[in-house]
Amino acid sequence: MEPWSRKQGAARARETQSESEEQAKDGCEIQEEDSVQDDQEEVDPGSLSHIARMRTLETERLIIRAFVPADADAVSRLLDAAFGVGAHGSAAEQRVKFEYAVAADAGHALLHQPPYGDRAIVKRDSSELIGSVGFAPCLMPFGQLPSFEPTTRFTSEIGLFWALFPEHWGHGYATEAAAAMIAYAFDQLRLRRIVATTENDNTRSMNVMRRLGMRLERNPRDEPAWFQTVGILDDPDGT
Repeated sequence: MEPWSRKQGAARARETQSESEEQAKDGCEIQEEDSVQDDQEEVDPGSLSHIARMRTLETERLIIRAFVPADADAVSRLLDAAFGVGAHGSAAEQRVKFEYAVAADAGHALLHQPPYGDRAIVKRDSSELIGSVGFAPCLMPFGQLPSFEPTTRFTSEIGLFWALFPEHWGHGYATEAAAAMIAYAFDQLRLRRIVATTENDNTRSMNVMRRLGMRLERNPRDEPAWFQTVGILDDPDGT
């Protein structure tokens, strides 16, 4: 397993502006930034200025953007296809969660919070929405894992999650989208670490974690099921 490097994300993912309503309506009219932030720029470690509304990301094949109201039906189909019909609640419950995700894109920035929530994975060549990826507050018993300080208390990490329509599995889209999000997490949010969780039998997700350079640790306990295997990735340039 090779360690994660910015060649997987930052060198390939191009950050683009997505502030105007015109861009947000279709998620496709994207202007590339003419300049890239200097990696050597001094940053006040106590400042929250880096926590701003997340910009649209581009990779070689994908656009990763905020969800917009027109995505509602596609997201409902995605949840049913990726997780099973009803696994994420009724149609009405899914709608509530989707509307929250749309509003949260701007709300989290106003509250100086990380850009938690789902974002659309869209193919650049067709504008087809093929999945979602995002950050989530992950409050779990990390003290049960070997590399964390032992504790019976739950602690919080920032987690990374992804989901694709099954017909788009096996093409590397999840790895490509997740790598761009990791680059953003380390370079823009200045995170020390990011995690991903899954069940012990979810080999597909574990393979994505490995391709991202995550080390996998197994929870000695079977519950909760989604915390059986945890992928952990430290910022290689962090201090």
